[in-house]
Formats: sequence, structure tokens, C-alpha cells
Amino acid sequence: MRDNVELRTGDTLAIDVPMRVGNVAETVEVTGTSQLLETETSATGSVVAGTVLYELPLYQRFVNSTLNIVPGLTTGGFAYGGALGNYNIAGQRATTTGFFEDGVSGNDQLGGTNNVKTLQNSIAEVKVITTVPPAEYGHTAGGVISVVKRSGTNELHGMGSFFGRTRRMQHRLYFDRLRDSQARPGRPDGFPAFFMMPDATLSGPIVIPKVYAGRNKTFFFFGYQRLHEKKVAQVQATTPTLAMKQGDFNFPGVANPNQIFDPATTRLVNGQWQRDPSLAIGSLSPASIPSRAKFSNSIRGWHPTRLVPSTPLAPLGT
Repeated sequence: MRDNVELRTGDTLAIDVPMRVGNVAETVEVTGTSQLLETETSATGSVVAGTVLYELPLYQRFVNSTLNIVPGLTTGGFAYGGALGNYNIAGQRATTTGFFEDGVSGNDQLGGTNNVKTLQNSIAEVKVITTVPPAEYGHTAGGVISVVKRSGTNELHGMGSFFGRTRRMQHRLYFDRLRDSQARPGRPDGFPAFFMMPDATLSGPIVIPKVYAGRNKTFFFFGYQRLHEKKVAQVQATTPTLAMKQGDFNFPGVANPNQIFDPATTRLVNGQWQRDPSLAIGSLSPASIPSRAKFSNSIRGWHPTRLVPSTPLAPLGT
């Protein structure tokens, strides 16, 4: 018998037990600890317990947020855990990261970086393999996220919690002058903003009185999680000026006018490429081209002030 052997998710351990000759009256007991270096596999990675993830204030409790706390990872943007697109394992592309839930592939089979959203309160362990994944993780060149979910036991267990924050707990965004909770013109109560995530679990043996006793044989585990979120997002965009809408793309401080050329007239003349300037405003009415007239009218229907070029390269037409 060997005690204190910890077998974690995705581990490959060799347990050498010496067998000695003894009589019936003797008991052989071997005590040891798990090794820090796995010589049976070339893969490297980290294991995070589900209880650790559950206790951390991870945004929206996505299991992909495990990648924020293991070494060998680089992130882009805000490292949003709703998909794998913002994470690179060991410098590999995000589209090559594999996601497995109880040994079953959870990646979007149509491509991209979407994956199964495992309930965080239902996770037993998460192992992130950063380099040289074993053969069982085929079609995965950029690392592996292997999730093992919890199971029921012989005893009935339940849990409920409420995780979230109100707008008074939310910091002011970078470009905002006021916090969401502060009054402003037209909104005396500020902007509504909150994040609330109630969840619950229930597990135990399957027992049907006088019909079936599932102790030591059959178990169930039920997990529930719901997201309620309302927030204000900042959007940065570039909009055309009034001069641009009128076909003037010259800017203050520019010495030479920004002439617009028609690429359809590109030609080679005496070894040099030349293009003709685009047609003047209104030189060709869109009504003369039925397809462009239809498109022009539909655009104006959406936004009356948005003008459509009269020709493919003309600045603007009315």
C-alpha cells in the first residue's frame, strides 16, 4: 500500500512498489510522496483547483480566465475569458489552443476561438498544458485547457452564492468625467450599471425509495449559474467631417491638395504608371446607373445626410 500519492488532472505517474518475501503475519507498508518532475511525459503545464478559481473574483467566471494565473501565457486586449482569441500559450496562435471537458473536445468545430462555457462552480480541476501536449490531445498545437468536472458522492451536498457588484462599486472609466452613479444632464440618477451572478449546486447519490439505491454506484451533480449585467461601454470611432461629406479631403496645414485618382484608369505610359483624376462632383448622376441609384436611395433612407459618390471614384454626388 502506498499513501500520499496525488493524481491530478492529466498527470502520468510511475509508482514503483518493491515486493519483498514475507509471511502471513507481516504487513508491508510503503509511504511516499508524488514527484515534482514527471519523467514519464515531456509535457509541461499547471493544475488549478476548481475551488481556487471559484474563490477568485474572475470576471463573468469564465474557465478560460484560468490562463491569467498560469505561467507561459501572453494576453491581448483585456484578456476577455469568453473566448480563446485573447490568449496565446507559449507564443502559439490562439486558434490552435485546444479545450477539453472531461476528455471531450469543446472547441468550436466550425473554426474560430469559441469554446464550451463550463460552469465554474462545477469544476473540480483545470490543467493547462503549455508545451508538447501528449498524443491524446490531437489537432492541438498551441496548448491545452483540460477541464474535469465535479461528481456527486454518497452524501447530499448543496451550495448557493451570489457574486456581483453594483455601480457604486464600479470604478470610473478612463474617458469618463463622472462615475456611473453620478447625476448628469438628462440622467439625474446616472447610468444603470450592475453585475450580478447567482449560482447554486446540488449533488448526491441517486436514490429512489423501494426502487433503486444508488449509493456507491450512481450519483448526480446539478450546477446552476446565471449572469445579469448592464453596463455602459465606450466606443471610439472616426467620423467624416462636413468638408469630407462635400468631397473635400484637404486638411489644414497640408501644402498640396489631396487629389483623388481613379484606379480604374491605371495604365503604363512610357514606363511610368499613370492615373486620371476622379470625375468632378455631379458629373455623372447615380440615376444613370440603376444599381447605384437603388443603392444610393437605400443609403439615404438610413441616414439622410449621408451622401453617396456619383461614380465609383467621384468624391461625392447629390
